[in-house]
Amino acid sequence: MATRLRLQNFRCHRDKSVTIPDETTIITGRNGSGKTSLIEAIYVAYRGKSWRSNSESILRHDNDDASSWWRIDLADDTLDDNRTIKFQLNERGKASEFMVNNRVTKRLPLGSRRPVIFFEPGDMALLYGSPDRRRKFLDRFIAQQQMGYSSLLSRFERVARQRGQLIRDGNYMMDEKMIWDLQFARLSAEISMARRELITAVNHDLATKYHEIAGGAEKVGIRFMAGTPADFDDTLARLVAQDGIITPVGANRDDFKFIFGGKDAKVTASRGENRSLLFAMLGVITDLMRTKYGEDRVTVLLDDIDSELDSEHRRNLYNMSSFRRHTIATTLEYSGSINEIHLSAPT
Repeated sequence: MATRLRLQNFRCHRDKSVTIPDETTIITGRNGSGKTSLIEAIYVAYRGKSWRSNSESILRHDNDDASSWWRIDLADDTLDDNRTIKFQLNERGKASEFMVNNRVTKRLPLGSRRPVIFFEPGDMALLYGSPDRRRKFLDRFIAQQQMGYSSLLSRFERVARQRGQLIRDGNYMMDEKMIWDLQFARLSAEISMARRELITAVNHDLATKYHEIAGGAEKVGIRFMAGTPADFDDTLARLVAQDGIITPVGANRDDFKFIFGGKDAKVTASRGENRSLLFAMLGVITDLMRTKYGEDRVTVLLDDIDSELDSEHRRNLYNMSSFRRHTIATTLEYSGSINEIHLSAPT
């Protein structure tokens, strides 16, 4: 857990230092005070890049005073882990430097990346948004659980792109297409299986987590709709027989939906109930990560949850067993006994 954090020329912060305890911490402050920037810096330190933008866009811009560098210093006393991340923009170009326990690299090594369970308001769109968004939501957690999963996704995207181009061009031999069909089917099966396994694991404790947040006794769950048939030969046969440019099967057609009272939650559950289902899912994933990596090696970052849950459900969320430690949340205001860091203005 990040216990001491210092930001320099990072977003709106010229030079900001905070101390964050191991327990749950709530960062409060008005809009524009730099709450999200604090958890963004922690995310960059642990994952190697921001979810919001590229490194150059992080540079502080204050009227006519624009910085050409930014820096993050993060010290985790629990694990004796010290990190410094620097970015410099000059006439020769731009350069990043990561120093973890005195070892300096240009990119954050895989072995130095720490698991992060992250929520930002845009994630609410996955409840009503596109299947692609839901697939990416699953993938970002699987990639932290399974070594090589990100490379697997990259290979699949490359094969799907090259196979699709071959079909669109139309001038190919069947043996040539079969080579791509085999790769597409094999990679799809691996990806769909990983997604199915995560959903299965989440379903085991989803109801318990949901009731911790929302109460009640509704039956809830997640239904996974695999785009890849369980039988490899069936997948391959449908790819071979494909007529037209629309691929009939594959991991690119995977999807999932929340179930509430035995029916599609989008239809039967309120917006607040759907939000609680999403946070319950994050709670289960947090527990799965901590079982794999250890209690102190997983950080939870929850950004701007004011608009997603009312005060009672936020209080229940903070008290969930999954989020009682190593959790940082941002919100406009908070009244309670949990550790609070209040930001009055960027510094």
